[in-house]
Amino acid sequence: MDVDSAGDITLAGTNCIRMYKCGGLDGNGCPTYSYATSGTPSMIVTNMPAPFTSMYRAEYEPTNDSMYVLGYTAAFPNSYETGTNAQGQPVYGPLWGKGAGRVLVKYTNWSTTPTEAFEIDNLLYEPSDLYQKDCNISAFTHRGNYLFVQYGGMVSNTPNTQQTQVYSAATGALIGCLLPTGTVASGTAASLGSAQIDEGFGVRLMREPMASIWRSSRMTGSARC
Repeated sequence: MDVDSAGDITLAGTNCIRMYKCGGLDGNGCPTYSYATSGTPSMIVTNMPAPFTSMYRAEYEPTNDSMYVLGYTAAFPNSYETGTNAQGQPVYGPLWGKGAGRVLVKYTNWSTTPTEAFEIDNLLYEPSDLYQKDCNISAFTHRGNYLFVQYGGMVSNTPNTQQTQVYSAATGALIGCLLPTGTVASGTAASLGSAQIDEGFGVRLMREPMASIWRSSRMTGSARC
C-alpha cells in the first residue's frame, strides 16, 4: 500500500490494482475514501497488466502519471506460491512479509493507456525454507529520480547480497547499491542478518532540503544516505 503526494492510496492485489482517490478532508480533518466506483471520493480498479501473473507492491507517481509495479511473471515465478485457496488467491510458504516480487515494471500514461516503459527482471532471488537463508525483496519505493529496492535476506548468507539497490526511475538502469556497515554488522556472512528488513512495506524515503540528503525510515527507525 502506498499513499502518494495527492493523498490517493494505491494497493496491489493478486489480480488487480486499486486506487482509492482522496475526497478531501471531513469535518474532523481526516481524509475521506470510498469503495464506490463513481463519484467523489471513489475507487479505480485496473486489471493486472502484462506481463504479471501476480502482484504484491505498487506505487503511483501523480506528477507524471506513472505506476511502478512489483510482482511475479511466468518467466520469473514465485517459488513460495503453493497453490490457491477457495477464493482463488495464492497460498504461500514462509515469507514473513517478504517475497514481494522478482520483476519491477514502470508504466507511463497509467490513467489513460498504460504503456510499459521498462522492466527490471534481474533482481536477486533465492527461495529457501529457512528465513535466514532466503533472499527476497521486502520493499521498494520511489522518490524523485530514483527507485530503491530493499532486500530482506541474502543469497546463502553471502556478504554484499543483503543490500538496497538503487535504480534510475527514468530508465531502470542500476545506479548502485547501499550495503550495511559495521554499525549494524561486522561484515561477516553470519552477522549480516542484523541488517535485514524482514517485514513488508518496511522502507519509505523523503528528500530533505539538502539535495544530497535522503532519509529512509524503517518502522520506528530512520537512516540517512
